[in-house]
Amino acid sequence: MTSIYEGEIISRDSDGVTVTFHSRCSACRQLCSSNQKSEIYVAKSLLASSDQNAQILNFSMALPAQIFLLLNSLLLPLAGFLFAAAIGEFFNMEEGRLVLFSIFGLLVGILLCREFPGNGLNIKEVC
Repeated sequence: MTSIYEGEIISRDSDGVTVTFHSRCSACRQLCSSNQKSEIYVAKSLLASSDQNAQILNFSMALPAQIFLLLNSLLLPLAGFLFAAAIGEFFNMEEGRLVLFSIFGLLVGILLCREFPGNGLNIKEVC
């Protein structure tokens, strides 16, 4: 299992836990100076283990689940786009039609994507 993210548990109730995450810049992936925090609520039914003394909530994912997510979120749409562009180029389409055909291939690639199953993400409380 590869750890994806960790959050600090700030409160508990009978149905789940509230977790806070420090926001990170998407460009440099370092903590921002503004120290913004995001909060989410995680239901107890999603937790793999329940430890009342835990302070950290760890989100992890197995390699096959990561590959499934990568394939269905990036590779299939990209493959559809590139395949349609190659087919359009093979048939010597005009530039405008080639762009429309490529966008059509992208949309077909998006439609071929499958939903990520919830059991692929492992959420565990750690001390």
